[in-house]
Amino acid sequence: MKRFLLLLSLLFLIPINCFASVKTNTRTRDNLLVPKDVIVNNNLNDILNTPAVSSDEKVYDFIDLFSELDREKIIKKVSHYKKITGMDTVIVITNDLKGFSLSDYSYHFYDYNDFDYDGIILVIYIDKEKPRIFMGSMGKAISFYSDRRIKQTLSYIYKDIKNKNYYQAVFDYQNIVEGFYVHDMENAGTYYIDKEGNFVLAIPWIELIVLSFSLTFIMVFFLLNVFKKKKKKLNDDFLERSLDSSTLIVKLLSEEKITEDI
Repeated sequence: MKRFLLLLSLLFLIPINCFASVKTNTRTRDNLLVPKDVIVNNNLNDILNTPAVSSDEKVYDFIDLFSELDREKIIKKVSHYKKITGMDTVIVITNDLKGFSLSDYSYHFYDYNDFDYDGIILVIYIDKEKPRIFMGSMGKAISFYSDRRIKQTLSYIYKDIKNKNYYQAVFDYQNIVEGFYVHDMENAGTYYIDKEGNFVLAIPWIELIVLSFSLTFIMVFFLLNVFKKKKKKLNDDFLERSLDSSTLIVKLLSEEKITEDI
């Protein structure tokens, strides 16, 4: 009984690791662990240096920043995103880019693991100096996430990453990428996010200016044509009246001449 109580006490005293570690597999030249559509040529070393993971996990926290509860909440958001969009979303947090640039690491991670052809990836790189983030899009996701939208999204979540509030940053990220998709599918117009993270309908100023100039040009062209037609008609009428007057004078002179002759 004393031993049982001692073990029970230790259970509460000893810190329990409640963080979820990422399970990785080992790539070899004989077993590269890449999708079937990946062509192996000059990219062999890139493949071998890219972490091999299960595509079912979706959230890969290599430095254990998320608790298991945080990870489950994010996976729930990720699953909902895939359900309504049909696209994959992958989240990676790492402090080791394996010698790649941040963008190359992101695309290699997505391409050399068995994710869907259509999808997006967010990589948060915890550097010693300051964190860096990257978002990439593949397949049909490219049409939903332009460079401008990606920049807006990353700018919005970076404040939380800078303050080491990684869970909130990723949670907001999922809300934003899902929001862009929903607004595009359900509403007309182009949307962007403001400083508070709200979706706002963008006013297409360039298109409106071009349209205004075009309409102005058309109206001016139309009015000039109307003016030219009226001017031509006035000239024609004046010429016609002038001819009638000349004809009348000639006629009168002719009659006078005839009278004189008689």
